[in-house]
Amino acid sequence: MIFREHFIEWLIVLTLLAFVMYLLLGHRKLLKQISSEQKSYAGILDKQEEMQKLSQELAVQLEQEIAQRIQSDYTKEYLFENSVNAALIVQAQDLKVIKNNSASKEIFHKDMLNCNILELFADKELKNYVFEQINLLKENKIRRSFRANLTLSDKVNVPLLFTLHLFSFAEVTMIYFMVVDLSYVVCLEERLEYKRAMLMQKGKTEELGKMIGNIAHQWKQPLNSISLIAQNLKSYSLKNEEEQENYERYLGMLNTQVQFMAKTIDEFREFFKPNKEKTCFKVYEVLEETLKLFYSKVDREMNVKLRKSKGFEKVQICASKNEFQQIIIVLIENAMDAIRVRLSREEIKKGKIEIVCEKEEELPFCNIKVRDNGGGVNKELHDKVFEAYFTTKEHGSGIGLPMVNMILEQMAGKVFFVDNKNGAEFRIQNPCISETKT
Repeated sequence: MIFREHFIEWLIVLTLLAFVMYLLLGHRKLLKQISSEQKSYAGILDKQEEMQKLSQELAVQLEQEIAQRIQSDYTKEYLFENSVNAALIVQAQDLKVIKNNSASKEIFHKDMLNCNILELFADKELKNYVFEQINLLKENKIRRSFRANLTLSDKVNVPLLFTLHLFSFAEVTMIYFMVVDLSYVVCLEERLEYKRAMLMQKGKTEELGKMIGNIAHQWKQPLNSISLIAQNLKSYSLKNEEEQENYERYLGMLNTQVQFMAKTIDEFREFFKPNKEKTCFKVYEVLEETLKLFYSKVDREMNVKLRKSKGFEKVQICASKNEFQQIIIVLIENAMDAIRVRLSREEIKKGKIEIVCEKEEELPFCNIKVRDNGGGVNKELHDKVFEAYFTTKEHGSGIGLPMVNMILEQMAGKVFFVDNKNGAEFRIQNPCISETKT
């Protein structure tokens, strides 16, 4: 009886324990589930926060890009409208102006909007040339530039520089015309050309004092001959045929000497004219003529020699003969001045100047080298040789070699300087043509 009562109690206790264990296990499982759900919820919150942050960043970036785009468009529009140069945007298909700035209205004295760009060019030949440039731009898609003089409404001829660019916008091909007024540049070019002419004339004037002695030498012998012939003519009575023949012969000699003197003074007068007219001439003939005219009498202690390569007598250049002679004279005079210094110091016994003429075999260039034994130029001064107003002479002007360099650049030629063993060598390189092209 007692066992039965205890059994029932134990059974109840065990049942309660089992129930408690069940509750504990269920609670633990519930806690794990709640913890897992909390972690998932926290992850979702983190993701939401991250997405919100990313959205905010994207919104800020989008706002900045829109602001930059608006600012960029405003800047481009501002630069286009306020450019000091004329700017026009033209449709490539029909050449209609769809946009132009205020500078274009000022330069052309009219609004070109909705007009054909070719209306700017009244001259038919110029209009055809511009149309050709536009077609080349469309074909090659390479920027084109050209200069043109336009007569505007105030009847003033204005030099302009046109630059054409091809671009596309909204699948439509456009041409951007930029026009620059070159009036000030042309004015500067004219001033520069005037100064260049004055510089050349100054160089010639400086040589005049040295060359006047050559004129006296050229005339001394003819004048002596004329004097003797005149004395001989006094003794003829023209009584017989022999005296008549001698009389006529002396008259012929007299006329020859007078013509020689006239030719000499004409050549000097031509040299001192500021003439830049281009002609085609044989280089070697002009070199011989220059040496004969200016250097027929040189110091006994100085020798000027002219040499040429085979066939050089046929070589010609197209340039100003007057300017070419000036180049040769400057180089020879510089060589003579350097030699005279060495002779005065007794560093050499005889001065030597050699002019060598060569034709490049495969290239259309001729080379003229002027060599001397005047001692050359110090290495420290090599870079200054062609600088304006630089001179190593006591009374030099420093315009000779810069003038040579400037003239040769106008001729599409070059001048080079090197020191050789005993002196200096100046080498002139100039484009040349064959004899048949004159």
